[in-house]
Amino acid sequence: MSDDPKSYRRANKAAWDASAPSHGTGPDWERLLSDAAKPGFCALDETLTTVLKGLDLEGATAVQVCCNNARDLLSLASLGIVPMLGIDQSPAFLALGAQLSEASGQSPKLVEADVYDLPDSLGEYDLALITIGVINWMPDLPDFFRSVASLLKPGGKLVIYETHPVLEMFEPGSDDPFAMVYSYFEDDPVEVPELIVYDDRAEEPSGVIGYWFVHTLGEIVTACISAGLVVENLTEYPHSNREPIYDKYEEREAQLPMCYSLVAYRAHGWRSGNADRCVKSRGSATDRVLVPVASPPPGLRPSVSNEDLDRRQSRGRCAVDMCALILHARSTVAPSSGTSASIMRDGKAEPVQ
Repeated sequence: MSDDPKSYRRANKAAWDASAPSHGTGPDWERLLSDAAKPGFCALDETLTTVLKGLDLEGATAVQVCCNNARDLLSLASLGIVPMLGIDQSPAFLALGAQLSEASGQSPKLVEADVYDLPDSLGEYDLALITIGVINWMPDLPDFFRSVASLLKPGGKLVIYETHPVLEMFEPGSDDPFAMVYSYFEDDPVEVPELIVYDDRAEEPSGVIGYWFVHTLGEIVTACISAGLVVENLTEYPHSNREPIYDKYEEREAQLPMCYSLVAYRAHGWRSGNADRCVKSRGSATDRVLVPVASPPPGLRPSVSNEDLDRRQSRGRCAVDMCALILHARSTVAPSSGTSASIMRDGKAEPVQ
């Protein structure tokens, strides 16, 4: 496989499409369809529900990035949030999302798109949601978060609820699941030849290979900052939001972090004009992540100049400039009428077969 990020993205699209049929059949799927039709449908767990409720998002418009079957997007309505848009690169999973949307009586727009190359007409929203199993399929985090930031209004919130990268060090199905097998700083993508499933069923070859990328928590936070997002809160939790096989790591005397939530917002007037200066390089003791000094809002001056940043970079040090921003902004816009649950491809609505 070429190191070209587009090659990895094409491979992952094929891997997800190949896995979709196993998600759209069987008792779990039928149960989900039935639940979606009930008033107040919500598939979000208690942790994510609590995070969202604490952000005063009543009436806010929402987009979910990499929405899969749109289950989490549709669940936002139970919290008074308006699910407007779901984006995913897999048309097969979006077809499942259209079925769930119809069952729930909701009509978010579901758009098939590469998140790194979004159409210009998608608009801006009060909330962008990223849930479990997204970050590690992304080969380039800075570009990913720049795309996510482009979907937010000034003051709009980004909420991430993901598995903790520390878990990537373990092999839960091995004879010694508590032995640290892999490096936290793994560089190379992990090949995934099996169907992508959320339970502990026996691994089944998918016929295609996907690629899973290990990103440290520092890299995730730094990529958010480089995209002009202001991180408000990062919370790590001792419970699992992954497949059941990971439950064995819960309730230990020496407890690992198992998942995390991150809340950030797009600052008013913030310009990431120096985003092309962001460099990611790993693999040796002297490698580092370098973060650009973005232009702050008027009246705030960066604590590190571009010249100073260049000097620090030449020394091989990691320089992170975080201006102290105290901004409290929220914009609430009534949902537009006439949204459709059909899948959008190349700007055109296509019916689900």
